[in-house]
Amino acid sequence: MPSRNKLTEWLVKDGSPQATANTAWAFAKLDIKAPNFFNAIEEQAEWLVKEGNSQTTANTAWAFAKLDIKAPNFFNAIKEQAEWLEKEGSPQATANMAWAFAKLDIKAPNFFNAIKEQAEWLEQEGSPQATANMAWAFAKLDIKAPNFFNTIDEQDDE
Repeated sequence: MPSRNKLTEWLVKDGSPQATANTAWAFAKLDIKAPNFFNAIEEQAEWLVKEGNSQTTANTAWAFAKLDIKAPNFFNAIKEQAEWLEKEGSPQATANMAWAFAKLDIKAPNFFNAIKEQAEWLEQEGSPQATANMAWAFAKLDIKAPNFFNTIDEQDDE
């Protein structure tokens, strides 16, 4: 593996999960692969997911997916924290993580099982974009989520 510069080491190992996630997001937004930086994140994946919050995790997942970087350690860390992330996260963060899993075609049964029955929460607290991203992720990974789709299709009885 190529040696990393001190700034990469400092950002990922000594920085905060927020700083790391923001930097990953910026690289992805600008479509810059930055292999040394993303390899460093991959090495620190467990720390980033456990010490960060659902938003930092979602932003980093989005960056990996946008750049088409599989990052098995990072996504495995999300899988291990699935229930916590779903309970503590926002619908937008949850949907963004689901989108990242689906974009990279990564199976995550525990993650999706933890959220697929939360359709009412997603509908009440989320945005149309979060709902659309979640629907796309379920369909892309061929995950049956009848409660989720039924909630979208239900009519209000007002």
